[in-house]
Amino acid sequence: MSLSNSAALMPVLPRKTTGAPAHACLVNASCTLVDNKVYVFGGFHMYTDEVYNDILVFNVNDSHWKRLEHVKGNWPVPRNSHTTTYWKDGKLVIFGGQDVNDEFLNDVYILHLRTLTWEKPEVSGDIPSGRAKHSAVIHNDKLYIAGGCQGKENDVSRDLHVLDLNTFTWEPHVPFVRRYSHFSCIYRNRLYIYGGMYASLDCATDIAFIDLDDMNVSQVVVKCEDSPPKLGQHFAQLCGNNLVVVVTQCLKYDENAIATTTGIWTLGLDSLRWRRHENSDMDQRHASWHYYVMNPDDRRFILFGTNDRDPDESNLTLVLTLDLETYGIVYVPPGAAGRDYSILFEKPEFADFTIMSSEKDMPPILVHRLILSTRWPHFRNICTSGMSEAASATLTLEDPYHSVRAFLRYLYTDSLEGMSVETVANLLVMGNRYCLDRLQKLCCADLHARMDVESVATVYARACMVQDEGLCQRALFKIMDDFGRVTKTAGFRELTHEQLIALWDAIPREAFITA
Repeated sequence: MSLSNSAALMPVLPRKTTGAPAHACLVNASCTLVDNKVYVFGGFHMYTDEVYNDILVFNVNDSHWKRLEHVKGNWPVPRNSHTTTYWKDGKLVIFGGQDVNDEFLNDVYILHLRTLTWEKPEVSGDIPSGRAKHSAVIHNDKLYIAGGCQGKENDVSRDLHVLDLNTFTWEPHVPFVRRYSHFSCIYRNRLYIYGGMYASLDCATDIAFIDLDDMNVSQVVVKCEDSPPKLGQHFAQLCGNNLVVVVTQCLKYDENAIATTTGIWTLGLDSLRWRRHENSDMDQRHASWHYYVMNPDDRRFILFGTNDRDPDESNLTLVLTLDLETYGIVYVPPGAAGRDYSILFEKPEFADFTIMSSEKDMPPILVHRLILSTRWPHFRNICTSGMSEAASATLTLEDPYHSVRAFLRYLYTDSLEGMSVETVANLLVMGNRYCLDRLQKLCCADLHARMDVESVATVYARACMVQDEGLCQRALFKIMDDFGRVTKTAGFRELTHEQLIALWDAIPREAFITA
């Protein structure tokens, strides 16, 4: 038994933007997210071919556009098909593109957002030729420019150019792959390229990467049932060890646009396996999506587009914000460097502190003050504050014994390996209580992957307790998809009155029970 129309639990609806109207039919501009503002620079009018060098700023919090007028310094010439990449300390780095005469540019500009000042640095070294529709990514204060078109018809660059942003010196270029209109990112010191087009004008189907240590190039074709379709708009960004790809319908420039499968996919860069995320179909609602922004490792994937029913609207009229954690895509921050102390866990040798649980009849757990102080700030504060617990070398936690033991084991091992879903759900609460962000994200990612009929109600309850909206929504989907069996589980019977009310309130009015 399931509840039909449960997709309304998470209505991902586009919002109409307000403020100074952006240029209608603006194409090939750059979009860059900095904190809660999106900076749109350049582009051209699809029908008049007018090329711009305006800066439009979108406030994510109130969906309001404004034009940035008072910027000091010499502005870049109008351009399109360039890249704008966020550096550090509020700086945007602009490279390349095409000007009003379709000449390919190779200049570098920096927009200092804190002072609203343009800077054109003097560059030296192996300066690349002008190019457009390339990709750009900044890593360790270096700007990596890959591929792109460079002048002659069908002349697609196969070079990787690197600009040291501290000295503004271009390093000697290295051969890579021919590609344009693609996306690039850097993971574990490899630069990956996804999507785009070959010089033959065919859609790229392989994943290419170059090792930045030895400059070896690899190309891999990943074929499986869960691979994203070739057609459609592909928007991509890095989130942890996953390449996130959002696919929307093709731009509807005519009535003959071919429909395609839409949704959200991830490619594990360690496993090179695709996964299509459930309940991620993109309900277009008569919209075309032209631009996107997402910072690496962020949970927000923001699309900009237009209403197909109003041809006079700007390509930046609508905004759609996707919460990736709702689809089980969770960024887990890296663990602190240090040893695995599992060999010392529950060993009395050199133990100098005792942890008790709320279950008084359960045995004490002997721990090492130094290890816990290093990995648990709350414990460190207790030890340095002179509280009675520090003097007695005993601390009692108001949690069941098995949860306390699992929590301490995590502190020793930095791992959830071998723990049950219920235990991980309890650790989610403890991680939230003690502000351990990595533990919370580890638990969240694990619960997204492993929750099932028997455990989903418990996961929902714990997600409600820590106010994790993404995990709550995902658990609600699973509850509604198998409502009958879920209501028979112990976890469902243990939901509090407030949690049940929240669950009922989440069910859409038009939902009905199906066999």
